[in-house]
Amino acid sequence: MGSHGCALRDKLARLSALRVGHAHQSLRKIVLSSPSITAHESKRIARNAVVLASASLISKGLLFIWQFVLARWIGETAYGIYGTVGGLAVIASIIGSFSMGLIVIREVSREPSKAGAYFASTLFLQTFLMGVAYIVLNGSAWALGYSETIRVFTALSGVALLMDLFGNICSDQLLAQEKMLSTALVDTLHIAFRIGATAWALAQGYDLVGLYAVGIVASFARSLVMGATLIRTGVHPRFPLERALTIQLLVNSLPLAVSAFFTLIYQQADKLLSTRFLSEATTGYLTAAYVIVQAIIELFSTTVLVATYPMMSRTYGRGELFGFVLEKLAFFTAVITLPVGLILGIFAPFVTLPLFGADFAPTASILRILVWYAVITMIVNVFAQGMLVQNQQRRLLIIKVVGVLLNVGFNLLTVLWLSWGVYGLVIASVVAELLTLQVMFLTFREVGTNMLRLTRKLALLAIVGLGVAGVMMGVGAVASPLLAIMIGVGLYAVLMMRLPILDAEEWDLLYRLLASIPIGKYILHIWHRQVEVNW
Repeated sequence: MGSHGCALRDKLARLSALRVGHAHQSLRKIVLSSPSITAHESKRIARNAVVLASASLISKGLLFIWQFVLARWIGETAYGIYGTVGGLAVIASIIGSFSMGLIVIREVSREPSKAGAYFASTLFLQTFLMGVAYIVLNGSAWALGYSETIRVFTALSGVALLMDLFGNICSDQLLAQEKMLSTALVDTLHIAFRIGATAWALAQGYDLVGLYAVGIVASFARSLVMGATLIRTGVHPRFPLERALTIQLLVNSLPLAVSAFFTLIYQQADKLLSTRFLSEATTGYLTAAYVIVQAIIELFSTTVLVATYPMMSRTYGRGELFGFVLEKLAFFTAVITLPVGLILGIFAPFVTLPLFGADFAPTASILRILVWYAVITMIVNVFAQGMLVQNQQRRLLIIKVVGVLLNVGFNLLTVLWLSWGVYGLVIASVVAELLTLQVMFLTFREVGTNMLRLTRKLALLAIVGLGVAGVMMGVGAVASPLLAIMIGVGLYAVLMMRLPILDAEEWDLLYRLLASIPIGKYILHIWHRQVEVNW
């Protein structure tokens, strides 16, 4: 699927504008009678989402809890070192993977016969690139002037990345086949083993050395199991390499990889600069806040986007369904995550102190700001995936590069000139991400997606959020935070049902989606709606 030219983009924009006046009729037609999605496909999408969500609740939940235990166990300074090394490693990982997995999933889901050819190409390309990544990783730790301790642990984390390479390649192939259960099971067992072995190593007094040694062993084991799982499906690397396919994979991945590279710099800049200009302990507080933020993003954004990616790839170019789903996915993301932002933005100490302890008290003030970065990022991610499906990697790259420049510039401004410390770092991240979202709104075009309509609905949702926030702060001032949270969430639910925020078609779509998931029948026993469930 080639890139769209300017003429086609203009045509799509005009078609979208013509449909604004007939939105009610178009949406009903898409939801009720679109031939682009079948009952079998809708159930498979729901099944994929449920499998990934269940695995996420288990594996990410274990990892989430483990971070609290680890932070208390090793203290804020060592946790800051851990966060700094992790930030460097995740940036290096994108050099090694080169974002080829997303291209492989998209193409193999469309043409399964090419699985072996893509397997061979990724093995060849990513092995070379991971060697480059290892050099860049260790060179960056030295160039940033980090301590010898950080440089040693950075080298060990790089070995773990090398061990994980084959497992990631196999995982992409399994996801392309929609083998969600197998992939999720292996990753869940990997995380459980890693946590258990790391706890044992720390108990034996090996400290961070034991932590990174376990990471190497666990990554190697995951690669072996992922490889065995993939071989059982009948997929093998097909040599010799198909030169045209390999070059095309590299070229198509390049803008996406560069975009992801800058995105990760964007996400990790706070921690890396905090260690460089503030202190390792401050980075520990910041890392603790990021643990909660990343857990929110994983649960409410990443899981859903991974599950819907194959379906969105297949439906693109088949009418208005792709644009319709993307717009609603962005709006539903905002609806679901706004209460999370309100709770953590107002009552962060109520959450962070029981989790991390009094030694991490500054984390609460950081989280109050950083949670809004998470809310905005989850909406941005929807449109980023939409651009990927459109094969608009180059446009996405430009947006991400601009966002990184803004973020790093704001970071340096707030830390070095304004001396706002760690709070300046997180404020800079929120402002930069908000500007990125605005650019997405101004530039994204797709038949079935009406950005003006979405903007109006998000504005109304923001007004509701402000009202609920006022009630929560008022109740919290005279009663317990728990009571304020319960009242606030209840009020939010009532307003969402009473105010014209979700239109009839959106309620119908949500009702049908719930009916398609395994637990949907239980929900529909409570929620009754005069809608024919035809999925």
